[in-house]
Amino acid sequence: MKNTKIEHKSCLPYQFITENKWLYLVIKTNIEKNLDKLNCEYSDPSEAVYFPTGERSFYLKTAEPNQNLKTATGHFYFFKLKLQSHKLRYYFTFYINDKKYYFDERGINLDSVEDSIRGFFVNYCYFEEKYQMPEFAKDTIWYQIFPDRFSNENFHKKTYPDLRNEKFKDYSFGGTITGIKQKLEYIKNLGCNGIYLNPIFKAFSVHKYDTIDYYSIDTLFGDETDFASLCKACHSLNM
Repeated sequence: MKNTKIEHKSCLPYQFITENKWLYLVIKTNIEKNLDKLNCEYSDPSEAVYFPTGERSFYLKTAEPNQNLKTATGHFYFFKLKLQSHKLRYYFTFYINDKKYYFDERGINLDSVEDSIRGFFVNYCYFEEKYQMPEFAKDTIWYQIFPDRFSNENFHKKTYPDLRNEKFKDYSFGGTITGIKQKLEYIKNLGCNGIYLNPIFKAFSVHKYDTIDYYSIDTLFGDETDFASLCKACHSLNM
């Protein structure tokens, strides 16, 4: 297997999707003879069973190549799969001299256990739900804000540590929604007419990307009354 080359990536020209939800996969190899029992094993990644041991199992389906083609540059195998959901995880198996091999993101491997496989992915294919950009967003210049580190209504620079020191990376500056509101004219004068907030939902971290409740504003930032006031102030400035 040392000189064996098999090529596939989760992108063109090895992977492409048509409007009617057909997925086409292409494998290129330098193996002269046909691979024995070359198959594509695939599943929806959400259809997994997790066991108390930490192991997991997927509801795998198997597809054989529906066409192969030998050219001067290599041997090509073609698979055609019907997408049933918005995502798909897949990898390939084949035999050479009665040995079973797995081909995934890691490359070619002998007899892998399911939990060690790093499958290729088709990510988030939405056909019917075509996004239309709102008219207001087409001419918007956004100012992105990390709420905890931006501003609060009682800001005193001397009370905060130097964040260049690694030990303060999780330190909370205490930024608030009201502090953002007080800086709107400053943002407007920079030429921005929209603000984009990093998460403001309830969470344990200072950055709030580990959200635990998408329906509650973190009390460290304020409450819904503060947020409504911020929105009203933005609109008054045509932001």
